[in-house]
Amino acid sequence: GHLPTRYLDDFSLRLLRQGTAPRQAESIRGIRERLADAVADQSGPKRAFHGNGLTGQSRVKVDGAVASTGVPHFTPYLDPSLRAFVSSLPIDYLKKQDDSPATNGKELLVAMVRRYEMLPDAFVSQPKQSPVDSPVDGWYMRDVRARIVTLLGHLPFDANASYIDRLLTPKRAETWYRDRVSIGHHSLQAVGLLASYASFNVS
Repeated sequence: GHLPTRYLDDFSLRLLRQGTAPRQAESIRGIRERLADAVADQSGPKRAFHGNGLTGQSRVKVDGAVASTGVPHFTPYLDPSLRAFVSSLPIDYLKKQDDSPATNGKELLVAMVRRYEMLPDAFVSQPKQSPVDSPVDGWYMRDVRARIVTLLGHLPFDANASYIDRLLTPKRAETWYRDRVSIGHHSLQAVGLLASYASFNVS
């Protein structure tokens, strides 16, 4: 529930968890409302930019890589002065509001790259692509399935083995989604998220 995209809704969690649910000091709704109060004066798109900058998946991956390797990582996009500048811009400079939801953001950055010919136009105009091209779903469902099932046994609650088996079973709808809709090549993010969560409890 702390991610911009929630992979397991309340119904899925009820299927996954057996016995008593883990105690939480604050509900997910309460956390979201508290975080939203600080940016209540911002428009919806700007709140989304703000939230993704704080807890986006890329930020989580980078932080994890830094923590595990000790190699420092610096990016201008997390610089307070740059974030303040971007927050002051009209939303149309960040993402056109009259286009489809699939429209790429960073309108001002793209316009400057085009104006000063910093990159060939073929690079600027190419469709958005996933940075991960590995067959992760196949690994989860076949190659490392036994390891995933063992790892999920370390979740901090009793997990429903039948539900986990269904998560790791190929589904035609997910294949269609990967091939026709998603820019990525895997749709089992919930499995990866649960495996990461369980790994913290392995002694």
